[in-house]
Amino acid sequence: MFQRILCILILMAGQQLLFAANWPQLEKSQSQECPPGMAEMILRMAESVFHSSSEKLSNISKTKLTDGLKLLLEAKDSISNLNVCDENFEIIDGNKTKDGIGWHQGGIESFRFAIYWQRTAIKGFRFVLCGDKVGWRGSLYSLFSVPESLSQNEFIAQRKAGSITPIAPESWCPPFIIQHLPSQQIFAVSVGNSFEILADWKVYLADNASVPCCVVHFRPSIEASWDLLPKEVRQLAQMLNEALGDGKDEGTMQSTGHLRSNAAHTWGNVALRPWAVNNVDNTRKEVDLGLSEWSKMNKKFMALYQKITSQYPKAEQVLEQYYKDQFQLSEEKAKHLSAYVLDIAFRGNFIFSGGHDEVPDNDNTSKNPWNG
Repeated sequence: MFQRILCILILMAGQQLLFAANWPQLEKSQSQECPPGMAEMILRMAESVFHSSSEKLSNISKTKLTDGLKLLLEAKDSISNLNVCDENFEIIDGNKTKDGIGWHQGGIESFRFAIYWQRTAIKGFRFVLCGDKVGWRGSLYSLFSVPESLSQNEFIAQRKAGSITPIAPESWCPPFIIQHLPSQQIFAVSVGNSFEILADWKVYLADNASVPCCVVHFRPSIEASWDLLPKEVRQLAQMLNEALGDGKDEGTMQSTGHLRSNAAHTWGNVALRPWAVNNVDNTRKEVDLGLSEWSKMNKKFMALYQKITSQYPKAEQVLEQYYKDQFQLSEEKAKHLSAYVLDIAFRGNFIFSGGHDEVPDNDNTSKNPWNG
């Protein structure tokens, strides 16, 4: 904790510290020990995911596992549907009893959830993961640790009654469930929620899940993801955020909220994982034209637009120096990287529906210079 606070204090003081290269970091619990060597394996797995080109850290594939770890449950697509990788887990229809009788037939309200049930208990406990379907948005996942003596029907009844508490807050992102082969222990990695920026990984053992046995941190504690960046870049990010508007009265789609969340993820990667800044919808010409048209709507918009266009080159220049200092890049590579990354972050704040027919959509298709 002291180290994380120190990073923020140094940043606030405006000093340059090679903090960006120091993530992720492992914190072991003093009250709950991991099996020998397991925490270090998890850290190596986290490092592999952190240094990948994936924009978010909530998905993992078997290829990211280190030797000695076996993936039992994995997210298999972009909306986090789950894939059972091992016979140690079975899928149960949460709307039915083990005998196949629908709960609604017994006068109990029917829920729409699937249950991923760990067949073999470890030290008297097992993990149970519930995925509650929430319409078009996907599923919310809740992770439980239950005693071996609790039957499937008893668990379902308690789940429907709300008398059993998950070990981590429900999330749109399912946890990883992995086996540590040397000890045969099965552990769950809670990866936070989809709106959390570079969220911590919290690692739980089923037999003592009151506290995580270790936590992997991917960033220091911050209020907003742009707080990780130099002042000039931070100011540009705040201007772009203001240009998005308040997003009121958008119904369940919350398009502005999604844009704002995606932009926040991108700024976190701009600061600590520039190699993972890749995807964007509109071309630069589309965004420039769209913003220009938007600025003509009123004087307030025009004033903000002028501030953005004035701030952009200042931010790009400072970001170049930041990359030279933080990642020890050459002047040429830092220059190309800052230009590319800031362009992606800038465009990622907006989606102009339908595009502009008169603008070619093949500009700026170069790959991330980090990998060049």
